[in-house]
Amino acid sequence: DDVWIGAGAIILDGIEIACGAVIGAGAVVTKNVAAYDIVAGNPAKVVRNRKIHAKKSRNTELTSELERFETKVRAQLFRIREYYTDKTNDRTIIVDQPGMSSGIRPFCDLVELFGLFFSDVDNYFSEDYFRKIQQFQKVSIDYDVLTVGYALEVSQRKLLRSFAVEQEVGENLLEYLKGLPWQENPWGAGAAVDHLGTALYFNNKYFENQNQLISTLFGWLFSAQNQDTGLWGSGDNGDLHLPVNGFYRLTRGTYLTFDHEIPNCEKAVDSLLRQAKNRKYFGENRGNACDVLDIIQPLWSCKKQTNYRYHEGTEWAYGQIERILNNWHDNRGFSFELEQNNVPTLQGTEMGLAILFYLCDYVGLRQAINFEPKGVHRI
Repeated sequence: DDVWIGAGAIILDGIEIACGAVIGAGAVVTKNVAAYDIVAGNPAKVVRNRKIHAKKSRNTELTSELERFETKVRAQLFRIREYYTDKTNDRTIIVDQPGMSSGIRPFCDLVELFGLFFSDVDNYFSEDYFRKIQQFQKVSIDYDVLTVGYALEVSQRKLLRSFAVEQEVGENLLEYLKGLPWQENPWGAGAAVDHLGTALYFNNKYFENQNQLISTLFGWLFSAQNQDTGLWGSGDNGDLHLPVNGFYRLTRGTYLTFDHEIPNCEKAVDSLLRQAKNRKYFGENRGNACDVLDIIQPLWSCKKQTNYRYHEGTEWAYGQIERILNNWHDNRGFSFELEQNNVPTLQGTEMGLAILFYLCDYVGLRQAINFEPKGVHRI
C-alpha cells in the first residue's frame, strides 16, 4: 500500500515492507521495513520517516497559530463569562446562551472553562457560587453526577452526600448492566455506565468503600466487550456512530477514571478510525463537539497503550485542529456544532477547548497551548 521501490533494489527473501515505505534505488534490503520509513544503501538503513518528517513540518507551521489562538482566548475569557451571565430580575444566573433559562450544567461548565486556564478557580468565583453547585446535587445517578461532582472537584470542594448507587442499580449490579440497551442504544448504555462509574468514584473518594462494586463493574465490562470491534454494543447496519459515542462515555467513566488500560485497544482504534471517515458525521466543515470528542479522546487514550495506526489518526486530527481554529467567535466562544454559522454556547466553548487540547496533545502540539482540561474532560 503506497510503497515505492527504486530501480535496481534487491529485497531478500521473506522481508516485509509496511505501508508507505520507500526503498531507494540500488538498496539491498535485509531487514523488515516499518511503515513510512525511507531506506537506502547496502545494507539498507533508515534515512528518515515520511510521516514524522511531514508531522514536524506541520507542527512547526501550526505552533505559532495555536499560540496566538491561546493568547486571544485567555484575553477574552472574562468577556465570555459576562456574555453567559444573566443578571436580570435581581438575580445572577449562568445560561448556555443568552435568552435561555438556566440549569445545572451552565454553572458547572463555567467552572470547568476557567479550570482550563487557572489552577486556582476559587479566585474567580464566590463562595455562594460553589454553595449553589453543592445544593444542585441529587443522590440519583444521571449526567449531573459528572457536572456537579467535577465542578466541585475542580474547586477542591466535596459533595455533600453520597450517590445512591444500590438504590439506582438494584440488588444485582450484573443484572442491571445486562439490562442496559446495548443493541438498540449503545450510546445510552455507555452513558449509563459513565454515570455509574463516576458515582462509584466519588462515593469511594469521599464517603464509603465501594471497591467490590467497582471490581464487579470491570469484570462484566471485560466479558461483555465485542471482540471484533473493541466496542460495547453494535451499530445499526454497520453505522458505528452510537457504539463509538457510547465507547467514549463508557471508557471515560471507568477505564480512564480508575486509570485502567482499555482492553482490545487495537480493535477499538480500527472502529474509531472507521467512524472518523464516515462522511455523514465528518466532512469539510462537519463534526459537532460530541462527535469529535468521542473520536479524539478515545484515540488519545489508546495512544498511551499502542502506536497502532497512529499516523492515520494524526491525519484526521490535523484536519479537525485546522477546522476548529477557524470557527471561534470572538468574545463568545465555540458553537456546539463547531461552525461559524451556528450560535456559540457555553457548553460548546468548554467542550471545543477541551477537544482542541486532546487533538493537539495527540499530534505532539501540547506545548503550543497553555491550557489543560479538568473536570469532566480531564486527562
